[in-house]
Amino acid sequence: MSEEGGLKGFANKLGKKVTGKDDYQFGDISKKAANVVKEGATQLGKEITGDENYQVGDLTKKAADVVAKEAAELAEIAAKDSKKLKEAADAAGKIITEDEDYEFGDVTKKVAGKIAETAVNDAKKVAEYLDEATKAQLPKNEE
Repeated sequence: MSEEGGLKGFANKLGKKVTGKDDYQFGDISKKAANVVKEGATQLGKEITGDENYQVGDLTKKAADVVAKEAAELAEIAAKDSKKLKEAADAAGKIITEDEDYEFGDVTKKVAGKIAETAVNDAKKVAEYLDEATKAQLPKNEE
């Protein structure tokens, strides 16, 4: 397809007519609009921050740095608090179970173990029942 045909050719002709420039290339208007927006955002950023060296994205970077710093501080607090909570749970567990060797999670592990043991035993009983029921229904092999 020739440069002057099709949609691109039509856009080039229209762009030349709108801009009055014979050297207009497809995309020139979009590039110019993007530059105008960037320049406007840069100027606005300079006015808001009072920083003559402001560049687009500086505020976003600054906000991201502040959020990252706050998140790190909160994570540090949470780590300290979770350690305190575990220590309190261990102490309470020792009192409740009257077991000085108690550690947080022991009761859960014991209950989970009992549940698993019961499930295995029940499954064995069902398997034995099904085995007996199947044997009772099979014809005896006469040799």
